[in-house]
Amino acid sequence: MFELVLKNSKGESLTFSPMGDFTLIDTQGLNPPNATINTNETALGDGVTFNSAKVNPRTINLAFTINRNSEANRLQVYKVLKSKQGVDVFYTSQYRDIYIHGIVESIEVAYWENPQTITLSIFCPAPFFKEAQELVNRLENTIGMFKFPFSISTSKPIPFSRFDQFKDVTIINKGDIACGMKIEMYAYTRVINPKIFNYIKGEFIGIHYTMEPADAVVISTSHGEKAITLIRNGKETNLFNSLMRGSTWLQLETGENTFVAEADDDTQVNLGVDFYHSQLFEGV
Repeated sequence: MFELVLKNSKGESLTFSPMGDFTLIDTQGLNPPNATINTNETALGDGVTFNSAKVNPRTINLAFTINRNSEANRLQVYKVLKSKQGVDVFYTSQYRDIYIHGIVESIEVAYWENPQTITLSIFCPAPFFKEAQELVNRLENTIGMFKFPFSISTSKPIPFSRFDQFKDVTIINKGDIACGMKIEMYAYTRVINPKIFNYIKGEFIGIHYTMEPADAVVISTSHGEKAITLIRNGKETNLFNSLMRGSTWLQLETGENTFVAEADDDTQVNLGVDFYHSQLFEGV
């Protein structure tokens, strides 16, 4: 069993279930999306040469019945779903808790059927479903050493924490494809030219900038959302032009990804890093 919910930008929603006001009778477009394959003809040989490929946008078509109070519930559909307006499609089952953002393309009503049937078309520019819950992993060079139960049986000082200069973090992407992420770096004291290094692939992203205590730098690496922003005393400043030469907009590949933080003059020990991501799925 699964549950499908449509939610607009105001939080208003429609829920489909066999015993509710609306029941799905047909769905299309929930499967993995199609791809466009670009090729070049060969002059004398057979076949073609592969050039590139990309995944196309998807269109989700939903057909559903109005089980009771036809006019009132039809008008409720119009209230929640409006042509050319955005809508999120949430799909929940035993194995998936995901959503995808789309734009209402058309709403067709079979007024004279009993029960009335509505056919809805939703265009999704970004073709992949996102996990509903955003995941976060933390990379900190400070290692806590204070534990309960607690007792002091020595006159020597007891450490509450210690710095580990070479600590790393491993993030496991259980989605179907690689995904971007939001990297939030925050400085405990001054940090010079911080960068995040992908230990497995040998790639990095960094900025030529000196972070002052309490500064935060947010890097977004998702397709169509690339940005670098400094947050200082509540004010946001664009740092895109501070991007280090040779940087890569790091992606979380499927499986294990290991990251370490680096900075000039060993100031990475003063840096904390949070990695936020939503796993991507091709279909339900």
